[in-house]
Amino acid sequence: MLFQVLLALFPILLIIVLMTGFRWSARNAMPLGWLSAVLIGWLGWEMNLQWIAASTLAGFINAFDILLIVFGAILLLQMLRKSGGIAGISHSLA
Repeated sequence: MLFQVLLALFPILLIIVLMTGFRWSARNAMPLGWLSAVLIGWLGWEMNLQWIAASTLAGFINAFDILLIVFGAILLLQMLRKSGGIAGISHSLA
């Protein structure tokens, strides 16, 4: 049981070590994390390639959803700055 937990944590820990310890960019560290997750799923848990492909696609869809939310928040912030809404909110809170 502990071995399976450590296997599941390995891709996350790998990304953390590469990005914080070695100062790699996400552009370089994330593909290695994905590749390690694929290899662990395939060799460690004997997942077939259809499951791995479906999990990869689900991950891309979830990442796209998160990017849409972040993009919308940044867009809203910029609109509030340009229209003076931030100044109005700051004035009303003071």
